[in-house]
Amino acid sequence: MKKELLIIGIVFIIFGIVLLFTGYQKIQPTQTEKTIGLLKDITEDLTGEKFGDFSHRVNTETIVILVLGGVLFLSGIVLIIKSGSKKSNGIQFQNTGLNNTMYTNNDKNHNLCPHCGARLISDSRFCSECGKK
Repeated sequence: MKKELLIIGIVFIIFGIVLLFTGYQKIQPTQTEKTIGLLKDITEDLTGEKFGDFSHRVNTETIVILVLGGVLFLSGIVLIIKSGSKKSNGIQFQNTGLNNTMYTNNDKNHNLCPHCGARLISDSRFCSECGKK
């Protein structure tokens, strides 16, 4: 489960960065808008008159792309942080010396060896890990 969260988080971050970059590129003025702005400035300097703004571009699509990119980027960071959390979800690992044995908190049919801490089946007489009674 944690690997899946990590992979999804990385994919979200990548798509978020792509959308943020795309939105940034769309919000930049075009060459035509730059030229009109330059001509407007020159004309205002020569005549002393103030002209209105010629660019009436609606940036709703660009704003949606930027917001979506930001949300995806932040969601990816949250998923990556969650994938590295130490929460055990009811599963504990017991160090037995030879290898790590996994058991669940809900497993009532097993006891733990008092010597090494390995999981014991209720009808066993000896520990399968350390061999003690």
